[in-house]
Amino acid sequence: MTFDAVWPPAGPPTATLNGTTLEGVSHPYAHFTAEEGRNYTLHFVRFPDLIPGATYSYSVRGPNGTASDEYAFRAPRQDGTTRLAAYGDLGHSEWSAMTNLKEDCLAGVIDAVVMLGDHAYDMGNANGLRGAAYMNAFQPTLASCPWLPIVGNHEGNDGDDYMRYLNMTFGTKAARRHFDGAPRRASRDSFLLVQP
Repeated sequence: MTFDAVWPPAGPPTATLNGTTLEGVSHPYAHFTAEEGRNYTLHFVRFPDLIPGATYSYSVRGPNGTASDEYAFRAPRQDGTTRLAAYGDLGHSEWSAMTNLKEDCLAGVIDAVVMLGDHAYDMGNANGLRGAAYMNAFQPTLASCPWLPIVGNHEGNDGDDYMRYLNMTFGTKAARRHFDGAPRRASRDSFLLVQP
């Protein structure tokens, strides 16, 4: 994610995966733009055709040209047992299970991490600083272990009715639409998939 003065960005995000450069896509997230005075852009780069069980090194680069540090991860295995670690209600404190999860992932004790929701307790609060604290605290683990984040009730407390999370995909965005403008109820809501 980047904060951009102008949208669309000058170019696509890229990643270097074992020396090969891959291009990605960017999606704007403008729900709080007027209130916060900044534009969010979510960037995604797909890593295709991974060899099961192989270790890969990568770095990512946003449209502004700033590259990340280099990280490494092991691709999921194709056969045998897949071992998942699951947790929820984490918050954003550095005193959590994240260090243990990273060590277990790197040692091959687990293959991936599933986060069952309530990531940072309202990530969008304080103009996104709470979410930034969460991602900064856990980046060492999340950058090196496959991670499946799931939304919980606190992700709905950001004031945008989960839209920040519905748009976190590579090539498809989900947009919530109402049939008749009535208050939101499951029977009146639908999701529209939009290709970039």
